[in-house]
Amino acid sequence: MSVWSDSARFRDSRRWRKNTECRVNADCYRDAFRDVATRKSMFNEETNMALNAELAHFANVEDEATGEAFEVFKYVRVGGRRDHLLVEREVADDAKQVRLRLRKHNAALSPNIDESLREVEKAIRTEPLRLLRYAASTGWLPDGKGFVTTHGTIDSVVRQQRILPPRRLNDAQRRGARPEGDLAGWKKEVAFPCGFSDVAITTLSAAFAAPVLKIVGRQSFGINIHGRAKSGKSVVIVVGSSVGGVGREEELPNWAATSAAVGESCRLYCDRLMPINEVGLVKKKDAYGKIQPAIFQIAEGRERDRHSKSSFATTDDSAYYRTIFVSTAEHSFDFYARLADETRDEGEHARCTEIPAVRKGCATVIDRWPASVRFDQRTAWARKLLTRVRNACERHHGVALKPYIEFLMRDLQRAERRIRAYMAEFMEGLNTTRMSGAMEHAAENFSLIYAGGCMAIDAGTLPYQKSDVLRAIERCFRDALQAVAEESDPLLRAKRILRRRLESDRIFEVKSPKDIFDARRFDGYVTNDGGRWKYVIRAASFRDWLKTEAGAVGGIVAWLAQMRCLLPRQSRSALNASRPADWAERTVVWTDRKSTAVRSLVFYDPFAK
Repeated sequence: MSVWSDSARFRDSRRWRKNTECRVNADCYRDAFRDVATRKSMFNEETNMALNAELAHFANVEDEATGEAFEVFKYVRVGGRRDHLLVEREVADDAKQVRLRLRKHNAALSPNIDESLREVEKAIRTEPLRLLRYAASTGWLPDGKGFVTTHGTIDSVVRQQRILPPRRLNDAQRRGARPEGDLAGWKKEVAFPCGFSDVAITTLSAAFAAPVLKIVGRQSFGINIHGRAKSGKSVVIVVGSSVGGVGREEELPNWAATSAAVGESCRLYCDRLMPINEVGLVKKKDAYGKIQPAIFQIAEGRERDRHSKSSFATTDDSAYYRTIFVSTAEHSFDFYARLADETRDEGEHARCTEIPAVRKGCATVIDRWPASVRFDQRTAWARKLLTRVRNACERHHGVALKPYIEFLMRDLQRAERRIRAYMAEFMEGLNTTRMSGAMEHAAENFSLIYAGGCMAIDAGTLPYQKSDVLRAIERCFRDALQAVAEESDPLLRAKRILRRRLESDRIFEVKSPKDIFDARRFDGYVTNDGGRWKYVIRAASFRDWLKTEAGAVGGIVAWLAQMRCLLPRQSRSALNASRPADWAERTVVWTDRKSTAVRSLVFYDPFAK
């Protein structure tokens, strides 16, 4: 009777007693079970002798990136630790060469040269147990039936050669990226709470959009999430990374890396979201010198060329990649460009779109709250939620990618049709006729992000409604459009503030010379002067309106003069005044109850069509 059937008998003492028609005491039973366990162990050792031997020919392996082949030998080091050694195939049948390499790596071979050579020769003559192949790069395999990550391959077919991650990957690059936790925990503790933030939903959707770049033939692109410190930007980028990679902020790539390291990271994150954390790690004056070339390098989709003799030179298909990168910074890239006396061109805006992290009235990236949270408790509630999400990413990360890729691989052609349909749905809701070519390209990028989020919902990976994803991504894109408009016109926000103030009920409309009002209750008044609306605004109120915008008072006054709407006290040449608008202010007797003399600015409506 085999060891396995003996073991099954001894696991059920009643059946054993019935079959043998005898009874044994507990001591005899333990002795018998110990004997079976010993026999079972011997059986395992015999059947897996090659794996457990002190020296075994484990595998034959090819490297797609270089075309080289190796034989893999598993051995025991001095001290008992097991390890493996790759030997180039051209010398793998030379026992002396293999022996010398094993000795170099401290293999526990026989001290007798002849005996150790016989051990090595025996291992060489043994057929390899496995056939393996190192992938050229991470991401989709050329046949579209497999997807390589840093820790394994998601494969939909049975292959003669098992596919491994690229051979060039080292432990430092893999650090923290091994999947941990489970999908249910990730959805409940990470994805679901992120539904309270449009920026977080957009970042998560971007993480699921990265694997579909190849399916629809789109180029790499990026988004930059900028806003004040401690607003939750880093949590959002960790959330995006947790879909298929690391779940801790300290393990994210950052802008302090060299340009060569950026290219290497792109190859590492091929067909996955690539996080680049915190521009603040670079000196402000040097930041744009790193940002601008990195954006174009990533969007190009190819690692930079090196001398062919360099050990880091890459001339094969592994030099190409596709990715969506997400960056965080306290300031916009336009801000860093201005510090360097540069301006961002249209091509750069098309390749990297900027999203404000925090909306007006919010202290963090959280912009929605449950009905049970009182208004005065929102900020504290949001900060606690972000802390919980950050901690949850450490417990659950890298587990959402596999089921999503498996869903896509079921029918890539059908997946492509659905992705394109979702992209068209997003674009239908936008009026692109007034957009520049760069922003229209950015809109198409955001449509891909929307498609990624919808596909993740179809796969059962994201716990959202598609309407919620559409609303969140549309709002983020409109915020991006507004940010671009404001960068092209630095006074745009100030102009909007001025327009709202002029239309408010704090401006009294004087319809006839007999109208009298209380000057203390109003910031100014407006009259019809020959068909044009003329405003008389208290200078103190005017400055108060624009105090949140640096340099806005002088800028708006100069703009009013340029528009030929301003009626100043004196010419603009008086720039040595103590305040920027002194040259434009004049004393006006208001038609109020007391005929009060008020320091005012007088101008015609600059927004009249």
